[in-house]
Amino acid sequence: MIEHYELLYIIPGAKTEEEAKAETTKVHALVTGQGATIAQSDFWGKRKLAYEIDHLRYGYYDLVAFDLESTKLNALDATLHLADYVLRYQITRRKVLTAEQVAATQQLRERIAARREAAKEKEAAGMVTKEEAPTTAPAAPAAPVQKEQLEEKLEELLESDKVEL
Repeated sequence: MIEHYELLYIIPGAKTEEEAKAETTKVHALVTGQGATIAQSDFWGKRKLAYEIDHLRYGYYDLVAFDLESTKLNALDATLHLADYVLRYQITRRKVLTAEQVAATQQLRERIAARREAAKEKEAAGMVTKEEAPTTAPAAPAAPVQKEQLEEKLEELLESDKVEL
């Protein structure tokens, strides 16, 4: 059965961009050599790695979406594992949406955006009425508590067995 997958791999950053693009063609050839059809390829360029790998701090990232027979995935994984020009890689299954699912998702996003806009307008209308309403005098600040009173209260709390929440 043909499944949809994504391959994200990193080429060492010590190479030039032209060398990295040549390496990406090698990886694409490995993928198609296993019988896969590449649906989409997105070369992200040179990025900083999350952590240092083999004394390298940068790498060239490439994301490849492909369709492959599920029984051939292990062979592709093994060949990528042996490829010395690939620093790290990860293959994941991707979900492909139908046209109806895409339309339903778009309608849902539009409804959410409309509700948010209505809530913003309602809040803005509420803010105007609050600003126009007369303000009351601020409450008088509480009298400062003496240090001795605080220490007595703390001692009472520490000595009592009752805990209040």
